[in-house]
Amino acid sequence: MLGLLLIVGFILRLAYQTVRSTSNDPEYNRLAIALTIAFITYMVFGLVSPTLYLRYGWVSAALLIALANHHRVPAPVSVEPALPSAAVAPKPA
Repeated sequence: MLGLLLIVGFILRLAYQTVRSTSNDPEYNRLAIALTIAFITYMVFGLVSPTLYLRYGWVSAALLIALANHHRVPAPVSVEPALPSAAVAPKPA
């Protein structure tokens, strides 16, 4: 029971942080809000009707974790240094 509460608490905290961090991108923000609502709905439904508590409801949590990690990854940086214009040899005539 304690383990489940820790997992749910972690996912809800991550959902809150993801919704806040995606506020500058409307598309990701709507997706984060929808996944958060889907997870909360799944948990409430599982409490009301435990016989219908199915595993596929955890998909919204997995997608929320993936969205949070995708949004945190910085853009790739070029590793090659740029050559100064003086280093380029002139073409022979």
